[in-house]
Amino acid sequence: MKLWQKVFFSAMALLLIAINVTAGVLIGGSYRLLLEQEWERAVSEHQYFTASVKNQILAQRLRQGEILLKTEEVSALLPSVLQNPGGHIQGMAVYFGDKQLQSTNADALSGELVDAVKEAKDSSCRTLIQDVNGVSYLMVGSTVKLEGIDYHFFTLSDISATFQALNRQLFFAQVAGILFALLIGSVLMLIVIRLFKPFHQVVDGLQTLADGDYTLRLPETGGEEFKLLSRNINTMAASVEENIGRVKALADNRKQFIDNLAHEMKTPLTSILGFADLLRVQKNVEEKKRQEYAGIILEETRRLQSLSGKLMELITTGNTELEMERVFVPDLFQEIIQTAGPILERSGMTLISKPADKTVLIDRALFKSLLYNLIDNGMKASSKGDKVCLFYRDTEEEFSVGVADQGIGMSKETIEKAAEPFYMADKSRTRKAGGAGLGLALCAEIARRHGASLNIQSELHKGSIVSVVWKKGESSDESQS
Repeated sequence: MKLWQKVFFSAMALLLIAINVTAGVLIGGSYRLLLEQEWERAVSEHQYFTASVKNQILAQRLRQGEILLKTEEVSALLPSVLQNPGGHIQGMAVYFGDKQLQSTNADALSGELVDAVKEAKDSSCRTLIQDVNGVSYLMVGSTVKLEGIDYHFFTLSDISATFQALNRQLFFAQVAGILFALLIGSVLMLIVIRLFKPFHQVVDGLQTLADGDYTLRLPETGGEEFKLLSRNINTMAASVEENIGRVKALADNRKQFIDNLAHEMKTPLTSILGFADLLRVQKNVEEKKRQEYAGIILEETRRLQSLSGKLMELITTGNTELEMERVFVPDLFQEIIQTAGPILERSGMTLISKPADKTVLIDRALFKSLLYNLIDNGMKASSKGDKVCLFYRDTEEEFSVGVADQGIGMSKETIEKAAEPFYMADKSRTRKAGGAGLGLALCAEIARRHGASLNIQSELHKGSIVSVVWKKGESSDESQS
């Protein structure tokens, strides 16, 4: 059974119960009121009847001028006195002891009531309702003293009309309940269908999302709950769509990475294989040629070595646990200059540093690799006589460590793609310098692992500034004096 059907039938069941309970309470109250009125009327008529009998006995005694009438005289007088009980009384009977003195339409009189009145110690009225041959009787009995002697009077009233009225009310309540239930059920059905329309839209939308169409957006209609549900589903769909796009882009990037890797390795391997084969095939190779071939093989081998080393470092950087330590910036720069300075000097360039009396929380070996890569990139972009600067900067909002050069610079398009693996703005120049386009990609990954970001500022023919930037207050790697 569907949810809207469960809600509809549950509401209908509660509605029917409420109608029946309400009708039962109202009819029950009406029945008790009518019955109480019939009881009061029957008791009043019974008392009036017995009082009338007493008055007639008294009048007879006064006419005869006697103090008390004899029992025989009272018994003889009763038939004439009881001929017309009046009111709604339809039957009556009088007992003297166990003997019935007078009876009119009293066949339905209950022996149980007769015994109860005889056993009573007072003159209060006793009542009993009983059905006899399809007729409902309200019987009233009491003990009455006539001339000092106890007589038992009984009256019977037909109250079938009261029960018939009650039955008519019950029938009307049942018919009205059914009609109202049908009417309200129809209205309730329309309301439930209308209320659950947004729910069906949500279910259909979820099925569409389950089928893989994450572009779907649900209309935010219905009550506040359905609007909130639709809004959350739309947010989820947008997030899933974004994640799928990100995963797809990552897959495309990895494919491009592999394609570029295959291409980059193909060129040096072809050169190594070709020149090695020449040395193998040619028996007599001039010394000059041999040195040239051997030099090409050596350079391409070094290029492969550099490529494989940077690839391995790039791959393992994200999986290696960093050994963080506080490092004094001047000491760090001094280590870099001692290693990289002579290399720049052989190319006719100068490596200078601008440290500060600060400390940074870094993995020393990994961060030194980052700086070596930045210096290497700056050297490849520069010419003889240029300077490459290793610097530390500190502002109110951030601090950074980086490298600035006076080289060829980069365009805006190049800056946006510079950190992508294997991207090279000038491939011929980069390959000639032994690069493979992995340096800045590796630097960006190392910066990320240190809770920082790689920032590139450059302008064509005016040099570049590449720095690792930490935001103050967002990282535990803030510099300290």
